[in-house]
Amino acid sequence: MQGFVFTEFQDYVTKTYGKETWDDVAEKLDITGKSYSLFRSYPTEDLEQLITSVSQKVHKPYQDILEDFGRFIAPKLWKICKRMIPS
Repeated sequence: MQGFVFTEFQDYVTKTYGKETWDDVAEKLDITGKSYSLFRSYPTEDLEQLITSVSQKVHKPYQDILEDFGRFIAPKLWKICKRMIPS
C-alpha cells in the first residue's frame, strides 16, 4: 500500500475524529511519531490495523470507517489520476 494512502488516512482520522483520536490509535499501535513517505510501500495489514483501531476507538464498524475514508480520499485520487484516464 502506498504511503500516500497512510498519510491521507491520518489526515482523515484527524479531521473527522480529532488529533487526540489519532494520537491514541498511534500510541496503541506503537507508531507514535512515525511518518509515512508518500512514495514508499507499506504492508496492507498495517492499514487494516489502523482502520480496526480507529473503528474500536470511535465505536463505528470497520466497514463504515473504510467507506467514509473512501469518500474522503476519492476527490484527491481523482485529481491525481484523471489525466491518466482516457476521455
